[in-house]
Amino acid sequence: MTKNYMALDLELNSDGQGTVTKIIQVGVAVGSETSNIQTYKWYVDPKEPLTPFITQLTGITQEDINTKAVPLAQVAKELGDLIDQHNTFVNPVQSGMGDADELKAEFKENNVE
Repeated sequence: MTKNYMALDLELNSDGQGTVTKIIQVGVAVGSETSNIQTYKWYVDPKEPLTPFITQLTGITQEDINTKAVPLAQVAKELGDLIDQHNTFVNPVQSGMGDADELKAEFKENNVE
C-alpha cells in the first residue's frame, strides 16, 4: 500500500531580529514515493503590515496579501480536504515548536477548527 505524505511550510511576518508574528503564507506539498508531488499555497492576512525584511526574504508583498489572502477558516477546510483526498500521514515529524504547532496555535487563536 502506498503511503502519501504532506510537508508543511509556513512563512511568518518577521523583522529579521527574532520577532516573529503572524502567518502570511501556508504551503504544502503532497506526494508519495510513487507519485508526482503536488504543491498548494494560501496567503493569509496577518492584520499587520508586512515587514520589508520578510518581503525581501520571501518575495511576498503587501499587494499579494491584499489581493490574494484567504481567511484562515478556508485554509483549514482546504487543508483538511487535501488530507482526506490524499489520505496523507498526519502526525508531524518535528523538533520543538514546528510549523504544524504554529499553524494549530494560529487556528486556535482565531477560533478555527
